[in-house]
Amino acid sequence: MKKLLYLVSFILLISCLNVSYSEVIKNINSKEFNELLKSGDGIIIDVRTPHEFHSGHIKEASNIDFYSDEFINKLEVVGKDVPIYIYCRSGGRSLQAAIKMKEIGFNNIYNLIGGINAWNSAKYSMTKSI
Repeated sequence: MKKLLYLVSFILLISCLNVSYSEVIKNINSKEFNELLKSGDGIIIDVRTPHEFHSGHIKEASNIDFYSDEFINKLEVVGKDVPIYIYCRSGGRSLQAAIKMKEIGFNNIYNLIGGINAWNSAKYSMTKSI
């Protein structure tokens, strides 16, 4: 009986966390991501490594390497109430980054499903850094 109570409590906790994350983190496809970027409202963050970023990125994106020891510190200069558009190569790293960002108080995060790979497949424009 005790194990069943723990299991039910755990399931309820997880379901509450998922609601919380889904209210803050919106996983969207490249078409939706592109449309939202057109509004000009928010900050675009590429969480890939600097090498990946310099090979090509979405125009006006800032690079904050998720693998860097300074990842959380670099986010301190970013407004927590501003819409954040986040992506990586395929969507996994950016989702992990979005979860960390939610945990430190960001409240409006859009994660690009499929990352820059999906963006490229949809033939949206990219730029290269010098």
